[in-house]
Amino acid sequence: MLDDITKPGVHYVLVKHDAWCPGAEGRGDQCICNAVAEFATLEQMSTAIVDTRNRAQRRADAKKKGGAK
Repeated sequence: MLDDITKPGVHYVLVKHDAWCPGAEGRGDQCICNAVAEFATLEQMSTAIVDTRNRAQRRADAKKKGGAK
């Protein structure tokens, strides 16, 4: 795997935080979990971005479910 990242080009890394961690909400500098970093393909990265959505979308979904105020 190390050989792959030393080649020229664009490389993607997914950092997976626990759901309760501030890092899962985009505040990686306040991470309090044992986040796992994984190398990813463009397809995996794109899927992760689409699945995560943005904070406003996540809050709107939570509000519909009675979680956010």
